[in-house]
This record gives sequence, C-alpha cells and structure tokens, in this order.
Amino acid sequence: MYSWWLDTAHFPTPESAGLADLPAAPRLPHGAEQAELLYVGRARKNLHQRILRQHLRRTRSSALRRTLLAVLLTGDGKWTEGASLDSRRRVVLDADAEARLTAWMADHLLLGWARRASKDETDALEAQWIKEHQPALNTDGTEHGRLLTHAKRDFVTAVTNTG
Repeated sequence: MYSWWLDTAHFPTPESAGLADLPAAPRLPHGAEQAELLYVGRARKNLHQRILRQHLRRTRSSALRRTLLAVLLTGDGKWTEGASLDSRRRVVLDADAEARLTAWMADHLLLGWARRASKDETDALEAQWIKEHQPALNTDGTEHGRLLTHAKRDFVTAVTNTG
C-alpha cells in the first residue's frame, strides 16, 4: 500500500499548495507532523512500477493524477493546457503537461508505503485507511467521492471547451 501526503513543512495548508477546493474531509497529520494524508492506493504487483509508470508519468492510468488536475483546476485554469481526451474520454496530457504535473507532485507531495505479506492483507489495509481516514483525494470508498467525481467531470468539460 502507498500513501501520498501534502508536505506541510513547506505548504501548511492545501490552499497554500494550490489545492483550493478539496472536499471537506478529516485531516490526518503524519506522526512527524510534517505532512497531511491526501491519497491511499495499492500496487497489485510492483510498487516501484506503479508509482513510476502511472502516478509519476501517465495521467490516463492514474486516478490520483486525474483527481489532482481536477482539484488544481479550481484554483488555476492553466492545468487544462496540454490536456486532451482519448477515445474513452479519459484525460491525457502531452509531454510538457505531464512533466508540469509531475514537477508539482515532486514539489508538494511526499510518498509513504507499507508492506504486507499478502494481497489480501494489503487490500484490507488500504480499505481500512480509506474508511477510517477518508483521504481527501480518494474517490472510491469515501463519503466525498461523488464530489471528486463531479470535479473530474468538470475538468473533462473544461478540456473539451478549450480544445
């Protein structure tokens, strides 16, 4: 399981990081009090590949990146630059826009992870964290998921209108 955290040592609030319209969700500070939980996920096979190939490169296959774009758009319309839709109406970014989002993530977020002995244990841990902590950028399993789904639809509409 992996978790993405806002680096509150440098960005004390989500708003100061450009996350102007996060859903109202409980805030979970990291034990070191230098971060706030934003997203929890799991790697089905290989954590390193999941992070590098999807969350740090490919918006099309990363729910985290698509949700980040939707939330960042609220504060700054530039996030539609370089965005388009594929044949399934999923957001894709050109190389410059992918690099811009990856750089934003590197500047604002921290990554954590926990290993478990089995897939079932990992799935249970992810479900427990989502249920208990309601991470602000998780859609599935959260009380605010529908708000994020609407924000992502709004982003698709914004991309459609700029293209």
